[in-house]
Order: sequence, then structure tokens, then C-alpha cells
Amino acid sequence: MQPTPATEGLKNLLIQPEVKLDLAAAALQIASEEYPELDVASYLMRLDRLAERAAGQLSLSVEPDVIDSLDSINRTLYREEGFSGNSDVYYDPRNSFLNDVLDRRTGIPITLSIIYMEVGRRLGLDIRGVGLPGHFLVKCMAASGEWLIDPFFGGKTVTEAECRQRLKRLHGEKVSFHRSFLDCVNKRQILGRLLANLKMIYLVQRDFRRALNVIEKIVLIVPDAAGEIRDRGSVSFRLQHFSAAIRDWNRYLAMKPQASDIQEVKQNLKVAATQIGLRN
Repeated sequence: MQPTPATEGLKNLLIQPEVKLDLAAAALQIASEEYPELDVASYLMRLDRLAERAAGQLSLSVEPDVIDSLDSINRTLYREEGFSGNSDVYYDPRNSFLNDVLDRRTGIPITLSIIYMEVGRRLGLDIRGVGLPGHFLVKCMAASGEWLIDPFFGGKTVTEAECRQRLKRLHGEKVSFHRSFLDCVNKRQILGRLLANLKMIYLVQRDFRRALNVIEKIVLIVPDAAGEIRDRGSVSFRLQHFSAAIRDWNRYLAMKPQASDIQEVKQNLKVAATQIGLRN
């Protein structure tokens, strides 16, 4: 399968080191798979304007502190612009496309977090992503302290205890809370999680063409992700790309010779080989 322009565009962005990687541009490049004519620059300018409005609300007579800056972001995004978490149609793919989230002013935790991070960065704040299982937050870090913020719920500041409660509501007793859940994640991890959400949606919808394009991008970010390589083989098989499926499944077996699903994958290889034989 030839890489799509969106995949090539993301690849070019990922060449940059972490400190220079433009998170918003990369998220918009992911969205350009669905919107080939998407004007990335115009949406980056929209983030610029949101930050300018937030900055304009800060007092010019005194040095604004972190709390003032966070309050200005919340006022701009939530009270004035009306951004909100899309609880009603959470699994709508549009919630994962940054352009749609900026247009519709609603999204899922990770896309709203990207907007929050990017507006904060333009204000000179150090705001990073936090990948709590089943939910996504941001953390503002400064010499005066750290604040956990939930962009999905109006930019509310949350405590570790509230994060524990949320995890329990989401997963019950199946997932035990670890403080490492509140560690910051890097930009590539954020993009990987954004893509994982889209992958899950498309697989549930049985939209294998779109799922394959998403997995291609995940493998760009994490080339040695054995599970993604296996899944790419499975999706390729569904699309009757049997040779591609065989390549990925063989690679998976070489990477994970003790995998618990080894027999299943070997059986799938036989089926794919048979399908190729029937074509000859």
C-alpha cells in the first residue's frame, strides 16, 4: 500500500525532535486524511487568535501569574467560545479531528487537551499531556507548583484523589491506580493515543480502509509496535491484501516468537497463503 499524502505529511513532521515537533500541526495532518483540502495554516492561525484573546484579558499593569493565565484560557475557551466535551456522541470520528473540534467547539478529552496545550504554549505556559487510562488531562508546570487540569470538563483543576475516583468509575476494580498514571507524556505518545482512538472507532464500524490508514500512522510513530503490525496484517487481510497481511504476520512472529496468539496467527498465515494460491 502506497502511503497517503496525509501519512507522508505526518512522517515529515515526525522527523523533528520532540522539542520542535508541532503537536497541533501533526494532529491537523492526521485530520487531513479525512479532509485532503484542509488548510493546516489557517487552523494554526485560529489557535494563535485564541491565545491572543486570552493574553488580551491579562492585566498589562502587573506580571500575570500562572493562575491568572489559566483563568484567561478557561474564560476564552469555555465561557466565550463555548468549547465543551462531547459526551452525547463521544465516538464520532470528528471528535478526533482537530479542525472539526475547532469548528464545532466540541471534542473528546485528548483533542480538547491539545487545544488547551497549544493555547497555553502560545502564552508561555508549560502545559503537557497526562494519559490517565480512559481519560486525558493536562498538567501545567511552573516554579510555583503544578496543576492538573481537565479540558473535557471546562478546564477544571482536579486533584489526585479525583483522578483516582474517575479511574474507578471508568474501570471499577479492574485497574488499580498508580501515581505514574499522572506522569506527563510526550507529543508522539499523544499522537499515538489520538490515532488509537480513531483506530478503535473504525474497527468497530468495520471501516477497514480507514483503519489501515490509521495503523500506518501509528507504526510511523512506534515502528516496533508488534501489536500494531499484527493488526495491520489483520486489516490488510480483511481488505484482501493477502501478501501485505503475510508480510506483517511473519514480522510479528519474528518480533514475538512467544506470543500467546502465535497459533492463531500461524493459522491466519495459512489461510492467506491459500487465498493467494486460489488467485494463481
